[in-house]
Amino acid sequence: MFLDDKGRIFGKVSIIDIAVVLFICAAIGGAYFKFFMSPQGQAARQFDTLTYQVEVKNIRQPSVDAVLAGAAVYDGETGNPIGEIIQKKVVPATGYIEKADGTIVQAEIPGRYDMLISIKTPGVENNNGFFAGGIVELKRGSDLRLRSKRIEVHSRVYDIWSDEFADAPKEQEVEGQEGKEDELISIEGIFNGGIDANSIEVETKEEGPRAYVLGEGVIEKRYDEFLHLGDIIAIAYYEDEYNRRVIVKLEKTGERATTP
Repeated sequence: MFLDDKGRIFGKVSIIDIAVVLFICAAIGGAYFKFFMSPQGQAARQFDTLTYQVEVKNIRQPSVDAVLAGAAVYDGETGNPIGEIIQKKVVPATGYIEKADGTIVQAEIPGRYDMLISIKTPGVENNNGFFAGGIVELKRGSDLRLRSKRIEVHSRVYDIWSDEFADAPKEQEVEGQEGKEDELISIEGIFNGGIDANSIEVETKEEGPRAYVLGEGVIEKRYDEFLHLGDIIAIAYYEDEYNRRVIVKLEKTGERATTP
């Protein structure tokens, strides 16, 4: 008989075994399509290395000391490896407090720190985004539970880029600026939208998409009222002590591309 009374084909292979094998093959195929193929069937871009930065807010000194260069880090939710720490930048945490006269001011919080951690990881980019190790999605502005051998903290993804975009824009000195603002960098790129209330994404030919923090004067202009996705913009920015790119000038220089 083709199928015996125990559900085996020719008395050798179980239908359940075949179903399990087919399910596993379908899962592997689906994962490959999601992470390594675009919707058009084109192979995804795969990089040897992605670099990304995460922000950790309002932590104590022991937590700062537990973040070490060279340490392997993992996704706290899944346990998957997501890279190796290469650098950390630490600044005093700040908050708004009320003074005796009732005024609200921003001041440093004693014993508390903010930290920007840079991490390198093998990664994949496809139409769905960036993936550490081809598995864990990295999206600007998203939350990430970061775990190492010494510490586990809640962080927020600040920026992501690949080593493919190695050429950095040239610096130029601008008269009338002070401190790090003495070296403003002017670039032109494509506006890819807001990341949050204080940051936007700009894509350039040299570096690809990067995150930029809006300076106070730029935030007041309400860029969302005159910019649309795909618009060409010119910006001038400087890097603060946190290595964040802070925009001090922003203007639209071209309309977004339209589909006929």
